Amino acid sequence: LLTISPENIGSRIRGSIQHRSDSWLKYVQTKGGTHAEIVEYYHEQQGDYRKVIAENGLGVKEINIDDMDFDRALSEIIESL
Repeated sequence: LLTISPENIGSRIRGSIQHRSDSWLKYVQTKGGTHAEIVEYYHEQQGDYRKVIAENGLGVKEINIDDMDFDRALSEIIESL
């Protein structure tokens, strides 16, 4: 499970909007009326994923990607296989 710290979700959303298409912006806007609501939606989603994983006893590795070091994240995934 790739995760982002709650305090970084807002900046990641803003960054994704700047680098993706208008259709992405429209999709993101369906998640809330304000930036704060959109951030809360994604924070809750991440929490919901953690809850489902815990409830089902799934052996899922959580990897924080705040640093956007996707090579490191990929290495961690491969090492866990």
